Amino acid sequence: MAATQKPPAPQQRSESTVDLVLKAVIRRLEESGESHLTIDDILLETGVSKGSLYYHFGDREGLIYAARIAQYSTYLQNDSEELRGGLMTCTTFDQFVENLLGLTILSMQKNDRKIRAMRLNAISSAYGRPDLWYALQEKQHQYTNVITEVFQYGQKMGWVRTDVTAHALGVFVQGHALSRILVDLDHNELEAESWVKVMKLTFDVIFTPPAK
Repeated sequence: MAATQKPPAPQQRSESTVDLVLKAVIRRLEESGESHLTIDDILLETGVSKGSLYYHFGDREGLIYAARIAQYSTYLQNDSEELRGGLMTCTTFDQFVENLLGLTILSMQKNDRKIRAMRLNAISSAYGRPDLWYALQEKQHQYTNVITEVFQYGQKMGWVRTDVTAHALGVFVQGHALSRILVDLDHNELEAESWVKVMKLTFDVIFTPPAK
């Protein structure tokens, strides 16, 4: 006799509902922005009851708050894993530089254009919303710490100059990567080769190759 499958526990159902709603909200935010987001549309798309939605998120503002944090966190989490996995396992100077350059080149892909726009949208959405601003600030702080750890690792290995703090280098690299939003807005496409050349010139200043 087949065992009867147990229904999901209340906590699992609750997490499933939250996840379902957040995915729908994030998708609509990315497609049409906050001004076109309505609770009725989210209810229709997800099939979640109005009572359940208000229980979990409070109101439309709470819905946007939760979605912006989830949206921002997902990008930073994925990027943090790539940085740690790709750079803090390097055993040679050449490998470290090559992997960092590779991650930089990846940032030129179309999908990363969408991510950059999302980050800026989330940040602009936080203006006038102190709670959201502080929440994003904490996520950003955690991400900056990861990049700082990467440069600290490089300094420990003797590959990165030490007369500049790892934190300053981490902030600089983030600013450089995010600045490509200006290229995304310009109809004059910047050739990948030119961008890579600029990055290599920057690396020549940041890195200290081992003496031969």
